[in-house]
Formats: sequence, C-alpha cells, structure tokens
Amino acid sequence: MGECNQANNYVTKAVMAVFKFHLGRHGTAQSAKRAMVYMYRKGTIVGDVDWRMVWADHPFLGKRPMPDRCPADMPLPVGWSLKNLKRCLKAEKAGKA
Repeated sequence: MGECNQANNYVTKAVMAVFKFHLGRHGTAQSAKRAMVYMYRKGTIVGDVDWRMVWADHPFLGKRPMPDRCPADMPLPVGWSLKNLKRCLKAEKAGKA
C-alpha cells in the first residue's frame, strides 16, 4: 500500500487523532475524512492544522492577502487524500508512524 506521506507536517499525530475520532464516530474512512474537510473549511483547527497554515505555505496563495474566512475553494492540506490518511492509519497501527 506504500508509506504514509506526512508531507509538510499536515498529517500529524493530532490530525490522525481527529481522523480516528471521526472514523469511530462515523464508521467509514470516507465519512471521517468528509467530517475533517467540513471542519477545515469552516475554519476550525483540525488537530493542529488549519487553513491559514496551508494558505501561508501555498506557493501561489501565500503571496496574496489572507482573507478573514476560509475560501470555499481552499485547497486541502497536502497528504489529506483518503488514500494517504488510510495509509497513515495503517502505519500507525503497525507502529511505523
């Protein structure tokens, strides 16, 4: 399945804790990710990552003035694909993350 991509520190232990919480609450990885994306786009800090960090680090957006609210089309943090979150969960369970 490959290794967990913790690119740019956006897939942290705190983010994975939020993913696991929602996985337990909603039952599927897809629903857990959807809940995280909802939180992120509402401006809530997900674990220890929020949209302002991603904006500041983004090669294009980081050069523009930051809006007061998270834009609807704000890109997700690198590493937040469903496939990667599942990889990270598997690696964590195996003691590799």
